[in-house]
Amino acid sequence: METDRDASHRLVSEDDALRRCEAHFRDVIETVANGVMYQDATGRIVDANAAALHILGLSLDEIRRRAAADPGWRAIRDDGSAYPAERYPWVMALSSGQSARAEMGLYNPVDESYRWVEVTAVPYFRPGDTAPAAIHTTLDDVPERRRADAERERLVQELEDALASLKILRGFIPICASCKKIRNDSGYWQQLEVYMRDHSEAQFSHGVCPDCVRHLYPEFADDAPPSS
Repeated sequence: METDRDASHRLVSEDDALRRCEAHFRDVIETVANGVMYQDATGRIVDANAAALHILGLSLDEIRRRAAADPGWRAIRDDGSAYPAERYPWVMALSSGQSARAEMGLYNPVDESYRWVEVTAVPYFRPGDTAPAAIHTTLDDVPERRRADAERERLVQELEDALASLKILRGFIPICASCKKIRNDSGYWQQLEVYMRDHSEAQFSHGVCPDCVRHLYPEFADDAPPSS
């Protein structure tokens, strides 16, 4: 039977384990490149990692002091117009109970510029809840993602171009057993070099093999290397 002292020790051990898990989770969140924010049921930001603070240009204390109803964000659309607060992803996620995503330019007061990010807000429900208990929001750097996408598309295009220019000879090739000419698809006989040039990327460099040297130029036969 568990005594009160045993129960107390067990609860302390569970609390220690929970704190260690939270510390480990915090360390993981701090290493990701995307901004990560945790917002309560009112939309107020409770916590944020270093990447999110860099994008927003604010300290964690400054963010926490902002009211949920009017956090004072300055966000714009692609056309430069103000982004309506009611369309912020975390606002929509809280009201609908479903994930919401949008691209917007968030104002950064440090360098007075707008950081283009894709904002994704995912509602979190506790067991039995009918309304979100919190919102997990990520801020994905749009220019960096587009740069990576463009680089990937460039590499894919280069590969497709290389495959398109690659010519591979397949199947039976009709070749004359005597003169070694090849009959092409039109029925004409072509020199081997011409056929290979037209049907592949190969280029020929002409020379004379040792056997032909002995046959055509016997005076130079002693200088010709042996045939394999």
